[in-house]
This record gives sequence, C-alpha cells and structure tokens, in this order.
Amino acid sequence: MNKDDFIEECKNIKKHDYRKFSSYSLLAKNFLKDKINVNVYHDSFDLVRQEICNITEDDSFPNTEHNFYEYFCKNYLNINQLPARVFIEDYEAAIEDLNICNENITSCKNELDRLEKIKKEKRYLDGKENYQQNRMKFYIDVYSQKKEALITFLTQKIMFGAHYAERDGELIYKYNKVKKLTKGDIDTVNEVTNKFLNLGIPNLDEMIDIYYNDFERFKDIILEYCKTEKIENKIRCHVDANHILNKKKHLFEKILKVYENKDYFVFSNLVPLFIEGLFEDMCIELKAEKKDLYAQSLNFKLTYIRNHIYAFLEYEYFAFSFPVLRNKIAHGDLNTNETIYLSNMLILDLLSVTRFFVETPWLPYIENREKIRMFSKEKIENFYKDYIKDPTILDIEIDTMYEEHKLLEELKTSIKSTAFLDFLEDSNNLEINNINKILGRFKKDDFECNRVSKLLKKYQKSLR
Repeated sequence: MNKDDFIEECKNIKKHDYRKFSSYSLLAKNFLKDKINVNVYHDSFDLVRQEICNITEDDSFPNTEHNFYEYFCKNYLNINQLPARVFIEDYEAAIEDLNICNENITSCKNELDRLEKIKKEKRYLDGKENYQQNRMKFYIDVYSQKKEALITFLTQKIMFGAHYAERDGELIYKYNKVKKLTKGDIDTVNEVTNKFLNLGIPNLDEMIDIYYNDFERFKDIILEYCKTEKIENKIRCHVDANHILNKKKHLFEKILKVYENKDYFVFSNLVPLFIEGLFEDMCIELKAEKKDLYAQSLNFKLTYIRNHIYAFLEYEYFAFSFPVLRNKIAHGDLNTNETIYLSNMLILDLLSVTRFFVETPWLPYIENREKIRMFSKEKIENFYKDYIKDPTILDIEIDTMYEEHKLLEELKTSIKSTAFLDFLEDSNNLEINNINKILGRFKKDDFECNRVSKLLKKYQKSLR
C-alpha cells in the first residue's frame, strides 16, 4: 500500500466498537492488522515501526512501543482520547448529573409544599414568596427537561458518543464537563451571581459565601468594588459599543450622573424601571411587536428573550429576584438607610444588562456581524460560491454604527458587479436554481440587462 492510499484509509476509519480497546497499542494494532505487510501481533515492534515509517515517509515516530502507537492514533487516526475512557467519563458524568436533577426536583417540590402550607395558613403569599413559588416551578421544568435529555443520552446516544467524541474533540453530551453556572443548580443563581460573572467560579463562590455569612462585610466589599472598578465608566463603554444602548445614551448619562452625584435615593428609584425598558428594547430587536409588549410584565419580556436566544444566564435573577426589589421600591417601601447599598447593587445589575447586550455571542446582530467579518476575509471566488449556495446571506441589517455595515455594503457591491457576472460565465457545477434567482433579481433591478438575459438563457437551458 502506498502512502496516499494508506493516509486515505486512516481518514476513512470506520466507527467500529472501539470501546473494547483499553490502550492505544491495541486500538492501533486492530486497525493495522490488515493494512500492512507485517503481522502486528507476532512480528517484532521494530519491524512494525519500520514498515509504518516506510509507508508514511515519516521518521518522527517515537522509538518506544507505547509512545509509537499513541503517536499513530493521534496523528494518523485523529483519535485523541481512548474511546473506552470517553465512554466511562460520559457515563459517570451523566449518572452524576441525573442524580443532581433528581435531588433538585425533590428539593423544589419540598419548597413548593412549604410555600403551600404558608398559603393555607395566611391565605396568601407575599411578593417574595410568590416569586419563589414561580422560581421553583421554573426549576422543576428545567430539571425535568435535562433529566429527559440525560436518559435519552444514556439509553440511545452514549455508544455513538464513545466513537465520535474522540475523533474531533467535540463532546456530544451537552451537560458533561460544563461550568457550574450553566448546570442550572438552584444555589448558584442568587442576588450575587449576575453581578460577578466576570470573576470566575472560585472568586464568585467566595463572594456568595460572604454574602450569606458576613453581610456587613459584603456591603463594604460592594462599595469598594464599585469605586475601584469604575462601574459607571464600564457601562458607558458598553453604551458606546452597542446600537440599541446608544440610542438611549442621553438617558444613561443622566442616570449615571445621578449615581456619581451620590443621589442614591433617586438612582434606586430610576434604575429598575430603566432596566425593564432595556429588556423591552431587546424584545423588539428580537422581532417582537411593540404593541404586543404594551402592558406586559417584566417576566413576559424575559421569557420572550429566553425563548429566542441560545442561553440567557441572566434570566433567573431578573425573573425571580430582581422583581422583589423592584416592587419594594415601586410601593415606596425603600429604607433610606439601604439606598447606598442598593444603588451599588443596582448599578451592577445595570452593568450585567449592558454586558449582555454587548457580549452575548448568540444574539442575532452579533452573529450577523461575525458572519460578515468571516465572508469579507474569504477569497472573492469562495465568497461568490457561498453566495450562490445561499443568496440570503446578505439579506441582513447591520446598524451603521458598526464597521461591519460598511463591509456588508462592500460585499453587496461585489455581487452586483461585472466581476461576479464574469465568474458566472466562466464557472461550472454551480447551483443553477439559485443562479436563476440571483439573475432574476439583477434583471428586476435593471442591472446589466443584456448580459444578464444571456446568462439567464444559458442557465435555463441547462435546467432542461
């Protein structure tokens, strides 16, 4: 077998049941046994190594047997982890997370029972208790969905995962090896987490511990943190970087000036309503009708956002904790002694919202900007091919404040050009149906009519 044929065999390795192989040497030998002219099980390792080096024209293989086969698996079979190990790790992680789901569902149900007893005794639940009840129902739904996904993984997908995960390094088990915050553990979402997501898990855990066990110290830390980190300036940077926030720049400035002037009572009364308005702006950005949002609750708006983007880490806090504070302020129950602490907490809430607008990668306008950057870096011929495959890729809107708006216009210009028509004339094996649609657009726009008509006849003829 020559080098090219051997490399092709390596690339097309079948997904056999590699779970049974506990070492790279056994796995590699099973693959090589009928591919080379040496008996990998009976001939000496030196003979095997020499044969592989000759076929691959690669003299960099290690000299020791274990390292040799590991090198071969990783560099020629693209197997970077042993399938057996992947299988065991995924199984153990799935069982652990399944137990977490069951424990949390039980915990939520117990909390609902407790609240139901309070309701029977008092005949009502106060605002905080009511939001806690909604929070528990939300988590039961979340954990039930995760539990169902885990059971499906364990019963149907884990075998395939052992074959697949080690090939390209991507885990198909979406709840495995994830950060603590993305697991949705009840205790990880509270009044602190959304404000310090930038700290990382160890420091965040420390802040949560101080919040619950040394509240006076926590208040001092918050005060110092807001001063040293210049939170208001970070918000200003976000406002300057985002088209939605930038439209309210004058309102941001007025509110932030109130905070800087230490008028904490006014600031505390302004910010909750302002934050709710920002979430409404995001709903509109995500194609909600403004008339449908009129008189709708904050929770409705948050749920709408959550249903339209991949992950909304801020959802739990703003849906179940933030409204308690907002309602307390709205009803005039704010204690003036609390205003400094609450103002610092609220400016951190405002920062978390503006950060969400600017840094969340799966928001449509951020995804669109990334796509345009990617297309603009391609060779023009490759971009033409991408456009022919999907003529809708440029049917997006990018605000004029972004550099990508200019790139989008340049790409549109490159399509409606004689160079693109030259490409269509000179190229074969293109998506004919899409070309006819594109040329139809050109004709409608009265662009190069004679030439476009000839191309239309050419491609329509090839459809017959």
